[in-house]
Amino acid sequence: AYASLFAVPTDTLALEGDLASYTVQADSGNDVTRKFCPVCGSPVLSKLAANPGITVVKAATLDDTAALAPQMHIWTASSPPWAETSGKLPSFEKHPG
Repeated sequence: AYASLFAVPTDTLALEGDLASYTVQADSGNDVTRKFCPVCGSPVLSKLAANPGITVVKAATLDDTAALAPQMHIWTASSPPWAETSGKLPSFEKHPG
């Protein structure tokens, strides 16, 4: 899936409402817990077992994304053909690191 997301320290994140979740094993072999709206199924965030102090938030869940600017492209090996990767930002075929 193609999505805009950002990572924040988990202890700085405040959430309102209930989220449903499921855990899968990522290509790296580490667990990823994905949390989503239990009513409509919209993805909200992910927690990575390999980075327990970090939460990855789906940017589309925010009311205002104007302050967010892309910093890199990741998982480009599975990007759709229409994804714009002009070379102006760092690009990684898989997870960097």
